[in-house]
This record gives sequence, C-alpha cells and structure tokens, in this order.
Amino acid sequence: MSNLSTQKFELTTSLYLLNLLLFTHGGAIICITMVSMMFLIKLILLIGCVVSLMRAMLSYVFPYSSNAVVQFSQCGLSGSWKLKLVSGQVIVAQICGNSFIHPYCMILNFISEGGNKHYTAIILPGSLDDSSRRMLHKVLMF
Repeated sequence: MSNLSTQKFELTTSLYLLNLLLFTHGGAIICITMVSMMFLIKLILLIGCVVSLMRAMLSYVFPYSSNAVVQFSQCGLSGSWKLKLVSGQVIVAQICGNSFIHPYCMILNFISEGGNKHYTAIILPGSLDDSSRRMLHKVLMF
C-alpha cells in the first residue's frame, strides 16, 4: 500500500451520481407538475429545480465549474488536504466535521485555510477506483 502523503485521489465522472441526480430532480419535477397550484408558482419551482440539476451536474458529475474539486491528497499528518480545482488552482484545506462518510458514499466538505471558501467532493462508486475509495474510507474513519 502506498504512503498516504503521496496518495492522490483523482475524481472521475460517476454514473451513479448522475443517475441519482436525474432520479431525484426528475421526481421533483414530476411532483411539481402534478400538484395543483398557480401556473406562475409552478414555473418558478420548475426553473429552480432545473437550475439546481444543472448546477449540481456541472459541479459534481461533469466538473466544469471553476471551484469543482478534481483531485485531493493529504498533506502529511497535519490533517490538511491539498485540493486541485478544475481551474488548476491548488488550495490547502481542512475537512469539516459535517462531512458524511460511508463505505459507498462520502460527501467531503472542505474549508480553505483562510476559512472563507467551502469546497465539496461527492464520492460514490465510480468516482474513484475501488482500492483508492477503500483506502480513503479507512483514512477518514481514523
């Protein structure tokens, strides 16, 4: 097993995440259209749902947002992490306590060293190769 300080976790497109987003947002769109309410309110809710879907897909599934995390690695034993963004910028950040860690789903919330920017990495099967995902889960549990 490689040393954690040199282990880089490279995120790739996850079809599980894509299906999850399409299923949840699609369900919301169906519910909005079935509920009887004013047309203007339906239209506003539908636009909000579609914008939310596009924003989530561009940030987490197909990382085109400039603040999307595409690679991260731990910086020694200090608990700091180096995040590489789509824009090529490298940020040093800490994992927040509100991160969700499960063997098959990890939602990692990072806050930059200055405390002014938040970054999120969603890891489902397919986002990382299996051995890297297991290794990351073990590291985060301790």
